[in-house]
Formats: sequence, C-alpha cells, structure tokens
Amino acid sequence: MEKIYIAVDIETTGLSKKIDRIIELGAVAFEEDGTIVRRFDEFVKTDFPIPMPITQLTGITTEMLRKQGIVLKEMLKNFKSWVDENREDKEVRLIAHNAIFDCGFIKRDCDELGINFDYTIYDTLKISRKLIPALAKHDLGTLCKVFRIDNKSHHRADNDAEVLSQLFCILLKSMKIKNISIEEFE
Repeated sequence: MEKIYIAVDIETTGLSKKIDRIIELGAVAFEEDGTIVRRFDEFVKTDFPIPMPITQLTGITTEMLRKQGIVLKEMLKNFKSWVDENREDKEVRLIAHNAIFDCGFIKRDCDELGINFDYTIYDTLKISRKLIPALAKHDLGTLCKVFRIDNKSHHRADNDAEVLSQLFCILLKSMKIKNISIEEFE
C-alpha cells in the first residue's frame, strides 16, 4: 500500500505539558518524493494573554488568536478529519521533530477531549541522531543548515511543517542508501 506522509508542528504557550497550551497547529501532507499535496494551518482561540517571549519567538499575538483562532476541540477535530481525508487508499504516517513534545501535546489534548489520535509517528530527531551521530546538535535549525533547507519563518507551525517534510525526504533517501528501513523508527 502506498504511503502518504504528514509533517506536523505546533506552537505552544511554553514547554510544560502540565500548564502550557497549543496555540497553532500546522501540517503538510506530502508524497515520498517531497511533493506537497495538502496543507493545514489553524490557530487556537484563547481566553488568556500569550506570554511576550512566545509572541517575540513566534510572532503570534493574543489578538491574532482571538480574531483568527477556533476552539481547541474544533481545531483538533478539523485536524483529525484532514489527516483522515489523506488516507483514501494510502497508509498515513505522521512526521514530527521531537515527537514527544509536539505529538505529546496533541495526544494529551485529544485524550482530554475524547478524540482518537492513534497514528504511526516518525520522529526526525531520533532518525537524525541515528543517521548522523557525529552531529553535536539535532535541532531543526541545525539540521536545516546542514542540509541547506531554507527555514525562512522558523517557529511558525505551517513553515516548520513544510521544512520538516523536506528534512524527512532527505533523511529517507539517506536511510535507503544505508539500507535502513523506516519501520525501524515506528
């Protein structure tokens, strides 16, 4: 069965899964050759002010979320529907960089809201550590520099998802050259 990959990234109010919240979710569905076939990007409406360091990092303001955001439950339902629309006759595989963080937030919120979030997820952080062990840092910015991927709007979920799709395709090619199966990372 043919696979469709979905690179996903989130922006949050901070780093703690106990207290911080998702404010943006971006994703791109792409084929193994890197062709992007669909995009998803939504803000989450908030009833609290966004911390200034987060606004400075992401460019996302409280006003943007209040005007353009939708309720978290609706955003997650929209995202799940969007992911499942990509299935048709294909296997869906989610891609995240540091999946414990991004997918951890998504899974936490889905669990709390009664939304099923059960997908195979590949973590480009783990993959890059295995493929390039000599590299000191494996953050998305460093990997973009190493592989010459243009990362013009870092810390915006839609941009980071697109950049992630490019990174994954490069890593996938490297795995094939080294005869490493992607299934090792499931």
